[in-house]
Amino acid sequence: MNKLIIAEQEIDLDVAGMYRLNDLHKAAMAQGRANESQRPSIFFDVEANMEFARAVSENAGIPAFRSTRGRHGGTWAVELVAMKYAGWINPAYEVQVYQAMQALKRGDLHAAAEISGSKAAM
Repeated sequence: MNKLIIAEQEIDLDVAGMYRLNDLHKAAMAQGRANESQRPSIFFDVEANMEFARAVSENAGIPAFRSTRGRHGGTWAVELVAMKYAGWINPAYEVQVYQAMQALKRGDLHAAAEISGSKAAM
């Protein structure tokens, strides 16, 4: 599957369809839309965000997020939680990420790259 690219930052997507929130954070930092206090671990320290993730998990019947350690570790989340995270960082960033995700799903790689602000070829 193609990777989502935001601000020259590849957003990893695993085989289960979960997005790596650490990559979303790096992309937002590169655009000046986030700061260090908006890391994924801090997002889940906010009770309302955890409640949202629990509701998504209950509705879908699968875990909405997971954290892993190691070289390819990080915090991974399903699309709904990834979008909530992007909105928590910055509403305009949420719109950008959502539009890029939708273009990628449609297979419109040119639009996904243009929306994302990326100059990278996909």
